[in-house]
Formats: sequence, C-alpha cells, structure tokens
Amino acid sequence: MRYSDSWLGKIRVSSNFYQRYSWNEICKRYRFDEDSIKKHHKAVILDEGVWMEISRFFSDGWHFEKVRCITEHDVYFDGSDSTGAIAMGSLDHIFKIDGHTLDIRRLPENSEKTKQELLLDFINTYSGVLDNRLPLIPKGILKV
Repeated sequence: MRYSDSWLGKIRVSSNFYQRYSWNEICKRYRFDEDSIKKHHKAVILDEGVWMEISRFFSDGWHFEKVRCITEHDVYFDGSDSTGAIAMGSLDHIFKIDGHTLDIRRLPENSEKTKQELLLDFINTYSGVLDNRLPLIPKGILKV
C-alpha cells in the first residue's frame, strides 16, 4: 500500500484500532475458513488489512479501521475497534482511502455492481490490495 504521509499521520492520530484479536481468531469465529460459510456470506478476504476512514451511523463522526473482509452485507476488521467490535454491521457507509471517497449508503439505480463489488473495486484501486475474488495464478504459468 502506498499511502501519503498526511494520510498515515491522520491514521496515527485518529485511530481507535486495537489489535484485540488476530485475523485468524476472527476467521475461525465467523468460520470464514470454511468454504460453505465463505460462499454463503459471499465473503471476500483481502490479502492484507486496508486502513480506511469510515463514517459512523447516526452521527457526523468518522473512525479509522483496518478492513480485512467484505461480505455481501458487512465489513470485518483486522482486529477490533476501541469498543471491541469486529464488524461494521452494514455496507451503508462512506469509505475513504487517502483522499478518495466512496459513498455507498444508497446504491445508484443504474449500478450494475453490488455495494460489495463497488467497495472491493474501490479498495483495489486506491490501496492496491488484492482480494480473493479471482484465483491465484500458479507460478510458472506466465512468462515474460
């Protein structure tokens, strides 16, 4: 990830992130390591955590979270926030990465993509972190 110095400084000052749980503990708790559960929730796990600024429900507040998994209806953190929560509970938020913003509180009527797809594309575009939607290419298949 290539964040600007101002974004990194803002994260350090504003973050409520506490590593109370490892990603492996969260993965086991929600059984994202089981293919049937992963498929049921359409869970897409990122290669690494992505720092995002996310709008809060029912207030004008914002908080930083290290996002690691996006399901059809939720965002899961790589650890937990200051209250011990490990998920947003919704995709209906405004998401920011280093000066770029995605507002998916209301999906545009003409959108061909789901909120989950829009958020994953946003993360990939502005953080460069890959997700597991596409299978990995085995080594040695591509030659330059």
